[in-house]
Amino acid sequence: MKSLGAWKNSEVPSIECNTELIDVGRVRYDVVKSHTITVTNNGKAIAYWRFVSKVEDADIAKRWISVDVRQGLLLPTESTTVTITIKVDIATARGLNAGKELLEDVLVLRLENGHDFPLPVTAEYERSCLGMSLEALVNAHEPVRNIPLIAAVRHSELLEDNGVANEVAQSAGGTKTGTALQLPKELWRTVDALWSGNAMKEKDIFAMPGLSGEVLIIREALDCGKEFTAACSPHSYAQILQDILEGLPVPLVPFESYPTSEVDAAQMRLWVRKFLDSLPPVQYNVLVYLFSFMRELLSHCEYNRCTLERITEVCLQMMTSSASDNSFLSRDERNSRQQRRLHMRAIFAHLLITPML
Repeated sequence: MKSLGAWKNSEVPSIECNTELIDVGRVRYDVVKSHTITVTNNGKAIAYWRFVSKVEDADIAKRWISVDVRQGLLLPTESTTVTITIKVDIATARGLNAGKELLEDVLVLRLENGHDFPLPVTAEYERSCLGMSLEALVNAHEPVRNIPLIAAVRHSELLEDNGVANEVAQSAGGTKTGTALQLPKELWRTVDALWSGNAMKEKDIFAMPGLSGEVLIIREALDCGKEFTAACSPHSYAQILQDILEGLPVPLVPFESYPTSEVDAAQMRLWVRKFLDSLPPVQYNVLVYLFSFMRELLSHCEYNRCTLERITEVCLQMMTSSASDNSFLSRDERNSRQQRRLHMRAIFAHLLITPML
């Protein structure tokens, strides 16, 4: 029986891997960081391993974690490497800024007919202006990279509580609510760079994507409060402008502001005035500022080849994009939303050819 037990134990698969905390350090928005682990078959039987999801999760890890190999088969003494990649996308950035997400998770590596191996993964997020709300941006006088994430979330909560004193809000890592900026400084700096960088005469502006390396340089300068030192293409600055606006947790023009029916041309001016008056001060300032810039862009259409139709679509995409998922809506509801979006498109076209009232 002793010999039989030893023989049976030799047939049990066994692997060895690093189960200590995997700390990838500081990570930035849309910048990939990787960590490699080694899985070794230290037994005498063939070992089949795979990553499995936890009971409460649909996937093996949170969306900011990915692995290059999810399963494998190892012969005795054989080894393999698994690369764990960390990348913060816009949805994760929104969650981090709202205090609903942490860069902490546990990967579970399961050995068939053996044990589960927990692999804890953690990282520290270096804040970016992308994924932040307009309210948070106008109340951040210092570079967003200098504002601790927890303090920024607490400050956001304080701004929603009208009964909290400004001094308390200031101590929570923000600025006094009475000294909020008229525009987010990141938005102003980007548009100013476009205005002064001869973007008005740049061919196909907002029609071509920016260069990834230049976009990263510009974003780092905005997040850290540094000067724009590199001679970046206007297309890269235009890309950053789009990224900031499309990354807002709540779009600049929320769906509730869309007209429910087609606006008559004779009533367009009156309706636009009513629409603008309904916007909160921050959204109003940003909208007026952006449309002033876009109208100037259209005035140089003989150089940049911009058309009213294309710039209208660009504005619609930047200012009405939403983080919400519409897949759960019925076909009729989706069609209704599409119609209201077309009505909003007519409003935007009017704003592009008519000075603000």
